[in-house]
Amino acid sequence: TAKKVLNQSKSSIDLTPDPAGKTPSPEPAKIETPRSHTPEQKAPPVK
Repeated sequence: TAKKVLNQSKSSIDLTPDPAGKTPSPEPAKIETPRSHTPEQKAPPVK
C-alpha cells in the first residue's frame, strides 16, 4: 500500500510541477519562508 501511495504521489507531483509547478512552487516557497517567520499568524488562517 505504501508503495502504491508513493507511486501515485510521485505521478501527481511529477505531472503537476512539470507544466508550471516547478517554477511557481520554488518561488512562493522561498517567499513564504521569510514571511512564515510568524507561525502564529499562519496557524489561524491555515485552520
